Amino acid sequence: MKEELNQIFKILDESKLFNICLYDLMETNPFYNYVFISTALNKRQLTASLNHLDEANISYHHVEGRDSDWVLVDMGEILINIMTNDSRELYSLDNLFISYKKLI
Repeated sequence: MKEELNQIFKILDESKLFNICLYDLMETNPFYNYVFISTALNKRQLTASLNHLDEANISYHHVEGRDSDWVLVDMGEILINIMTNDSRELYSLDNLFISYKKLI
């Protein structure tokens, strides 16, 4: 699992996303173990980041919000949130996970 998390982080980082956070929910959440939250400068960068995940053959179950300010990639045990700065501030996802272990 650690290798997969590192690969995802590398793709997000190489996509020039910023404020990338990874939260560990393994022992507290029955639905998923890890949550990435990252910020894109605009929708174009957000879409490009999703394309980089596809190009790297990252396997996922579903993508929600392809044409919005917030894309959620459901990989089963891992959730990836890619958001514009406005959406990240508006929805304050980081505050939902503040009590969980932050790995990145």
